[in-house]
Amino acid sequence: MNRRELFKTAAGAMAISVAAPKTRRLAAGQPKRPNLLFLTTDQQRADTLRAYGNTRNIAPNLDRLAERSAVFEQYYVAQPLCTPSRGCLLTGLYPHTNGATSNNIPLRDGIPVLEEMVRDGGYTTAYYGKWHLGNEICKQHGFDYWESIEDDFNEYIQGSCGGREHSGYYNFLVQHGYKPKHGEFSFDFVNEIPKEVSRPAYLAGMAENFLARHGSKPWAMHVSFRDPHTPYHSVNDHLYDPATMPVPKSFYQQPDPTELDRYKAIRQVLVHGYGGYQGMIASPEAVQKIEACYWGKVTLVDEMIGRILGRLQDLGLADNTIIVFTSDHGAMMGDHRLMFKSVMYEQSVKVPMLIKVPWLEDKPLRAARAVSEVDVVPTLLELMSQPIPRHLQGVSWAPYMAGKAELAERDVIIEFNGPPWPFKTRFTEPLRTVRTGDGWKMTLAEKGEGLLYNLANDPGEMTNLFYFDESLPIIRRLAAEINLWQHATGDPLLRFDPAAWSKRRNAYRSRGELS
Repeated sequence: MNRRELFKTAAGAMAISVAAPKTRRLAAGQPKRPNLLFLTTDQQRADTLRAYGNTRNIAPNLDRLAERSAVFEQYYVAQPLCTPSRGCLLTGLYPHTNGATSNNIPLRDGIPVLEEMVRDGGYTTAYYGKWHLGNEICKQHGFDYWESIEDDFNEYIQGSCGGREHSGYYNFLVQHGYKPKHGEFSFDFVNEIPKEVSRPAYLAGMAENFLARHGSKPWAMHVSFRDPHTPYHSVNDHLYDPATMPVPKSFYQQPDPTELDRYKAIRQVLVHGYGGYQGMIASPEAVQKIEACYWGKVTLVDEMIGRILGRLQDLGLADNTIIVFTSDHGAMMGDHRLMFKSVMYEQSVKVPMLIKVPWLEDKPLRAARAVSEVDVVPTLLELMSQPIPRHLQGVSWAPYMAGKAELAERDVIIEFNGPPWPFKTRFTEPLRTVRTGDGWKMTLAEKGEGLLYNLANDPGEMTNLFYFDESLPIIRRLAAEINLWQHATGDPLLRFDPAAWSKRRNAYRSRGELS
């Protein structure tokens, strides 16, 4: 596709997929106090599920859930990094507003999470699994039940924590006869032990026990899996043949030379090897080997989610329970010759979002318009017939899900604060990305850097249009959109710098990198 075609507006191509939903009615007997089962994974791509294009049966339980859920096809996280995304998912506030802008940063004092906003109904609440917002061990934010699976962030424990020194999962392993090495169970170790004592199995057991004890009264439970996050190995390492794994088309193409400098630096780290992943992008075969292990972890988590959903059904709770499934960010897995997250490519910032509401018609609903993670809290509060606090920064999808309104076409903003993983000190300048309803996606950086893609004509984000003269009107329009959002949400302004842009453009031209 030539540059002229890439510049054509995406509006026409996008219009087909955003038609108004068919009318959906509320079924008789909608409960006044529905339960909430909130399932999250870590670093799971959208295309691991059939609903998002996977042709293999690697997550059968989630695939069945998707068949009876609202599927949000273009769901974007607020920041493609664990802590900031989780903070937004829990609070309905952007990372720069709630304070959790990088990994292991607690929410600002006084910022409530979803369960603290549920004021009516006498709900019993539980949080099981990865927290990653500072203190992992101590029960907090008003949850009635709390168990963690992490012992790597103990420096964030404040006070005595009731005498607790370790996570529930640590104690679980000790009770099963395992002995920690140097006072801890390493990530590699817990990925190698039998399935029955794995972290996903532990969380499934905690959730099943909670349902058995508290199912008779209204409840809200988070089950937060750490997998399929790195390390990419588990008891399912040999479940999939690496030779059958897909290799991204963009892996075979040279990255755009006008790509952000930080992305080029991340790629160099991966070329030379990171941690235990030497040569992870050295060849298509290397990517396939990692992908096979990654899929194995997806299947492991799916099996344990199946246990939870099965117990919910067996206890007669399914018809009174809203079920949410999502992930905190995606993973590159060889796309653009990158791995992991912390970049603004689609594979990193777009993840699954399934919401099953049992009292709505049992028909599939697929939302094609772009939506943001910041909308999840107000949506769930409205579905639970709870008041929506005025401080929230998102909008509710509930009217759309009930067939009362179209899903609003809004620009989605994604932010990045601080150094990208795996860097700790480099590239501290912020990024702000806008994804528009007419198919444009622009990432604005400092010093004249940026990315601009027409997703309708270039869904693989292979040709950066940011440094072409024809792009200037689009850049200025989208930069203004970002700045308006920053004014509205109290985010420090990141302005487009035409002089720095021209300097970079001329440098690319002189090197023959802009054609």
